[in-house]
Amino acid sequence: MDKLTVEKSLLDQLELRVSALVQTCEHLKRENHLLREKQLILTQERNKLIEKNQLTKEKVRHVLGRLKSSFNST
Repeated sequence: MDKLTVEKSLLDQLELRVSALVQTCEHLKRENHLLREKQLILTQERNKLIEKNQLTKEKVRHVLGRLKSSFNST
C-alpha cells in the first residue's frame, strides 16, 4: 500500500468514527429532551400531590377539632 492509500484509509476510518459520534450525540440530545419533559411532568405531579396532601391534612385537622369540641361539649 502506498502512502496515499494509507491516508485515505485512515481518513475513511476517521469519517466513520465522526459519523458514529454525531449519531450518538443526536441520540443523546433526543433522550435528554425526553427526560427533561418527563422530569417536568413528574415535578408537576409531585406538586399536585403535595398540595392535595396538604388539603387532606387540613381537612383531617378540622374534623378532629370538631370531634374534640363535640366530646368536650357533652
